[in-house]
Amino acid sequence: MLLTGFNSVGFNWLASPAATELEMVVMEWLLKLLQLPKSFSFSSDGGGVIHGSTCESFVCTLVAAREKKLSQREADLGKLVVYCSDQTYFSLQKAC
Repeated sequence: MLLTGFNSVGFNWLASPAATELEMVVMEWLLKLLQLPKSFSFSSDGGGVIHGSTCESFVCTLVAAREKKLSQREADLGKLVVYCSDQTYFSLQKAC
């Protein structure tokens, strides 16, 4: 709701510094609220983002997992597999 007041798309800090800074503050609040370890904080190697929808976060998670695996030397794109149930969110096909 607060970001709506900026009337901008907060893709990254260059696109909208105020939106990105606000997102970081909110993530730090959530860190404290959920009593997560300091390693999840932006002041360490942690941090996070707030996605606009379930679909967006689902696709981002799968893409990040794929990129991490493909950065390994022995990784083979043809051998990547995603296991899921019939209850998996519909956007799985978009992400794969």
